[in-house]
Amino acid sequence: MNPAADRPPVDDLPALRRWLIEDPLHAAAFADDLLPPRQVVAEYPQVAGSVGTLANWRSRGDTRLEWLDLPGGIFYRRLAILAFIESRTVRGGKA
Repeated sequence: MNPAADRPPVDDLPALRRWLIEDPLHAAAFADDLLPPRQVVAEYPQVAGSVGTLANWRSRGDTRLEWLDLPGGIFYRRLAILAFIESRTVRGGKA
C-alpha cells in the first residue's frame, strides 16, 4: 500500500494535518519528502520568493527553515516547510 496515494494537497493544511495524525505511516512517508531549493520556491513561493532568499538564510545561519546539507546538495523536508508555515500563523489579535 502506498501511503502517499491518498495524501491531500499540500496547500490544504487542515486536511493534511488530519491525514498525518491518523496513521503513523503517513507521517513516516511524508517526512522523507525532500525538496531542493528550486522546488521549494516553485511549490511554496509564499515561504521564500527566490532560491537566493533561501541561500541567504542558510549563509547567515538563520534557522527559521531547517535544511539538510547532503552529498547531493541542499534539501528541505516538506514537513519542515509546513511547520514553518504553521509557525507563522497569526491567531487572533493584531497582525
